[in-house]
Amino acid sequence: MNRVALGLFVLFTVALAGCGGDTPFNPKTGSIPTTTATAITSINFTANSVQGGQPITGTIVLNGVAGTGGAVVNLTSNSTSAVVPASFTIPAGQSSGTFQVTTSAVTANTPVVITSNFNGSSQTFTLTLTPGPVSGTPSVSTITFALAGGIGGQTATGTITLNSAAPAGGTVV
Repeated sequence: MNRVALGLFVLFTVALAGCGGDTPFNPKTGSIPTTTATAITSINFTANSVQGGQPITGTIVLNGVAGTGGAVVNLTSNSTSAVVPASFTIPAGQSSGTFQVTTSAVTANTPVVITSNFNGSSQTFTLTLTPGPVSGTPSVSTITFALAGGIGGQTATGTITLNSAAPAGGTVV
C-alpha cells in the first residue's frame, strides 16, 4: 500500500464586527487586524419608545474601533423632554458605547430626535416619549366590611376608601 502526502493550504476569512466587513485572519500570528473608526454606523436604543420620566439607554456603533484616547461622540436632542449628555467617549479599542437619556413626563406621545456626531459623520434616531398614568386619578386604597351581628344571611356594610378625591360626577370602582 502506497501513501500519498497531500499539502493543504486553508485561508480563513473572519467577519469582525466594527472592522468594516470581512477581515483576513493571519493563521501564523493568530491576529485580526483592526480598523480605526472614522464614522458612526448606527445609533439605537433599548426600545423605540419610553414612558416620559423614565431613563433609557442608547448605543452608538462605530465602523471600526476607537483609536488611542477613545472616540468622542457628540449628542444632541431636539427636545427638552429628553436630555442627553453633550458628549461621551467610547474607550480605545472598543467599537461601541452606551449613554443614558433622561426623560421628562409628557401628556401626549412626543417624538424626539436624538442626533450623534463623530468625526464629521452623524446618525439620528427618533425616540417616542409616551405619557404615563394620569396623575391624580383616584384608586382604591382600602375596602372594609362590617357585619350586622355576624350571622349568615345578615346585611353587611362595606366602605371603599380612595387614595384621592373622586372627580365631579364620581368615579367607577
